[in-house]
Amino acid sequence: MLTNKAFDTMDAFHKAMCDYIEKRAFHNLSVEEAVDKFVTLLEQNGFKYIASDFDATMISKHSGGYCDPEADVDVLSSVTEYFKAMGDRLKRSPINLVVVTFSDDSHVKNHPVYISGERMVRKALEFSKCDATIQKVYDYYPRYWETPSRYKLLGLTAPMPKCKEYHLKKICSDFNVELNEIILIDDDIYNCKNAKQIGAAALHVLQDGFRLTEVELL
Repeated sequence: MLTNKAFDTMDAFHKAMCDYIEKRAFHNLSVEEAVDKFVTLLEQNGFKYIASDFDATMISKHSGGYCDPEADVDVLSSVTEYFKAMGDRLKRSPINLVVVTFSDDSHVKNHPVYISGERMVRKALEFSKCDATIQKVYDYYPRYWETPSRYKLLGLTAPMPKCKEYHLKKICSDFNVELNEIILIDDDIYNCKNAKQIGAAALHVLQDGFRLTEVELL
């Protein structure tokens, strides 16, 4: 349950970020300057984790859930410049970066060619020459974790919730943080609405790939 102080912090961040977006403040800055302004605002308001989606967010393209590292070089090379700059800026920040994705490696882990999940995220960093430090990759597609034989493997007592509720709450349990200390960056409006509903901040990516000039804060 959020305390009054937590509500005040979220409210202060929301007001400032919405003001930046409404006044198109990020449009008049370089990529690095815009990212610095964004991360500084997160730092000032007590955020501890940025949880970024992968497809059409960290990268500008969509993998479809898995890819062939040899055939899909264009996909794996499409990490956005804003994400790269954010990775650089976070190297001098107490805020950590994780990836939360529906590209679930359990779906293709035994395939001789295809990769997904963390393997795909790490390969995208390599192919895109992105030096971001990603603390952990949460790669779960809820539909794959609906039956008792599956969800019990994760210690769940019921099917995995839709959207990215499980991913975000797992960050909390893994790193001893609160939902209001996490901001989700995602191109799926339903994931963003769910994140806000459970207590996290949510930045909706409006075009293909994370760019601070094309976002809305829920």
